[in-house]
Amino acid sequence: ESTARGEAVLAALDVARLEPILQAYGVGDRLRAGQLSGGLRFEGPLLSPVLSGDMQVTEGRLRIGGGLPSIDELDAALRFVEDRLTLERCTGTLGASPFALNGTIDLEGDDAVLDLDLSGDDLLLFRDRAARVRANTDVHLDGPISALVVSGSLELTRGHYAPDQSFLNL
Repeated sequence: ESTARGEAVLAALDVARLEPILQAYGVGDRLRAGQLSGGLRFEGPLLSPVLSGDMQVTEGRLRIGGGLPSIDELDAALRFVEDRLTLERCTGTLGASPFALNGTIDLEGDDAVLDLDLSGDDLLLFRDRAARVRANTDVHLDGPISALVVSGSLELTRGHYAPDQSFLNL
């Protein structure tokens, strides 16, 4: 059986240059800014090589939507081997408050398995026209997404709820 070995390197690519590709996959409006660097390696049988690699994101901005705030000042170092993604470093801001996220995501099978820790003080966790919620956060996400266990603590630091009022309803 034939074997293959190789490596590709990406050096300081501006995310804006990826916009046409990201738009094609429906995520072009989510990743808004930043620089990507990293490498992809493959080795093994030609038809089933082992993939591994790393990626660094600097000055990133990720818009999630659905009431969740944008992640700004994203700085991350990711490593993957086959179906396992390790967040070696992932920091940024949620509503101008710094957070840290680390751990692993196992992508084998149909249901990703998380083992992640998220921490930060006064993080903006939710925002829409009527509500805003901030909390000191120290949580652990563990297990498959379909049966995710969230443990740790959320201490609400600020909250605001002001439903839209119409003068026509008075």
